Amino acid sequence: MQSLLAQTYPNIEIILVDDGSSDGSSELCNRLSEKYQTVHVLHEPNGGVSVARNNGLEQARGEWISFIDSDDYVASTYIEMLFQAATGHGCALACVPGGHDFRDGDSCTLATPDKADLSSVVYKDVDFLRMMLYQQATTGVQWRLYRRDILGSNPFPTGIVIGEDLASTYKFVRRAGKLVLVPDRELYAYRQRRESLVRQDFNPSKADSAIRVSRQLYNDISRIWPDLTSAAASRCFSICRTVFAQVPTDTSDSENKRCRADLWAVITQHRQTVLFDGCARARERLAAAFAFLGIGPFTLFCRACRKAGLMQ
Repeated sequence: MQSLLAQTYPNIEIILVDDGSSDGSSELCNRLSEKYQTVHVLHEPNGGVSVARNNGLEQARGEWISFIDSDDYVASTYIEMLFQAATGHGCALACVPGGHDFRDGDSCTLATPDKADLSSVVYKDVDFLRMMLYQQATTGVQWRLYRRDILGSNPFPTGIVIGEDLASTYKFVRRAGKLVLVPDRELYAYRQRRESLVRQDFNPSKADSAIRVSRQLYNDISRIWPDLTSAAASRCFSICRTVFAQVPTDTSDSENKRCRADLWAVITQHRQTVLFDGCARARERLAAAFAFLGIGPFTLFCRACRKAGLMQ
C-alpha cells in the first residue's frame, strides 16, 4: 500500500478487496480507507482471486485498470510509465515483462524515476501471444495496465485454482489488437512465496483446473490463430505436466488415480507436437520425450524436476 500511495501518477483510485481475510488485514484496510480518500475497501467472503478481481473491477470507476497482488509492491513510477506507454503508442494494453523476484523476508530495490528504462516495444497480438504460449513472456494478470473496455464484465473465470491467468490474459491481448511492452522488470517487485498455490501439496481441484484451462486455451487458440496451434500445445502440455508431478502415485486412492489419468490424457495428446516443435522450451521437449517412454518414466522425470525446482 505504501508503494501505491507513492505513485507519481496522481489520478488513482485504489480498491482493496478483503477476500475473507482472518489475519487483521480487514481492520488495516478500514483504517487506510478512513485516512485516504482515494482508498476504497470491498469486504467479501473468501471466494478466491478470480472472484476478488471481478468484484474489484465492478467497483472501479477508472478508464484504466491494473491488478497488483497484495503481497507485492511497485516502483513509484509504475502506473505513470505504463500509462504513458499505452497512450503514447495508442495501445489499450501496456505491460512489463515480469517482476523483480524476491522471497519472504527479503526486499528488493526498484527503479527510481531517474533510472527507469523508458524504451518500449509495440507488438501485434499474435506475436505477443506466441511469446506468452512459449513462456518467453509472462501470462500473469498483474504486471499490466488495461484499458477497461478490453476486460469486459466478469473477465476472470471462477472455480479455477490454478491457471486463472492463463485462462484470461490471451483474451485481453486479442481484444487489444496490439500492446506495448516496457522492458523494465525493476518496476514491479514480485514475491515468490514458499506456500504459493503452485508449490502447495496436490489436491484434485488443481488437476481439474489445469485440464479445464488447457482444453479451453487449446480450442480457442487453434480456432482463432491456427498458426499458434503448436504454441498452444506447448503451453497446455506445460501446465498439465506441472500439476501431474504433484499427484501422489498411490493407486489405492481413486481420486488421485483419476487425476493422473486425466492429466496423462492431455499430456499424451500434445507430446508429439511438443517433441518436434523447435520453438518449444528445451524442458518441454525433454519432458515430451520421456512421455513417449510411458507414464512410469515420465512420472520419475517430473518428480526429479520438481525436487530440483525445475517444474515451472
